[in-house]
Amino acid sequence: MKSPIKKILLILSSLALISCGGSDNKAKTSSTGSNTGSDTQFSGNGSGTVNQGNIPAAVSSLASSLSQSLQCSNGRLTNYLQYYVQSTNSSTRVCGNFQAGVMPGTVGQKYVGVSPYNDFMIITEVVNNNQVIGHNVVISMCAQKMNYYNYQLPLIGDERQLSNFQAPNCIILDKDNYCPHGVVDAAINTYMVSSSYQFNVNGMSGNLNPYEVWTTFFKPTCNGQF
Repeated sequence: MKSPIKKILLILSSLALISCGGSDNKAKTSSTGSNTGSDTQFSGNGSGTVNQGNIPAAVSSLASSLSQSLQCSNGRLTNYLQYYVQSTNSSTRVCGNFQAGVMPGTVGQKYVGVSPYNDFMIITEVVNNNQVIGHNVVISMCAQKMNYYNYQLPLIGDERQLSNFQAPNCIILDKDNYCPHGVVDAAINTYMVSSSYQFNVNGMSGNLNPYEVWTTFFKPTCNGQF
């Protein structure tokens, strides 16, 4: 009698996804209207209250429209990732220790950034008594796969939780007259941690170790201009 085939434990070393690119791979968006927080090229009003655990209509409408216009080759993650950071007394640089969740307050100016993979982020000013007290960050990621014996394993996907967003080089914000919302000039080498993932393929079981997912965001085009 033949001895049973032993399952092989495959431990894959940590992987890093690095996004970078120039103007030719930025998402193109067109719009009309003035450059104010309440007037965007996407439907939805620009005022509302950010409550813990949900996204106000002004932001969710913008996120929904971006999801439809920015296609992902392997599909888009089902859930948005939400983080916040307190104000650093700068109108153009968002820095600090980002925390998971949502900072309560009135929605102010919104800023959009897009990666070469069509991941996107929406930075929203949080306003209290006409003062910017912090920023909320909504991130939507595209799924990424790796081929393993003709089986597609998830590098980024709903099967693996993303957490601990940080922007070590800060997020640089800007406003352009031809764009109805603010833009992210640069958010270079932001990162999150993707959780481990266990799999079983053709009788072989294994584990994908946690790793840092690095992504760089730039501003999209508005009305055909940068």
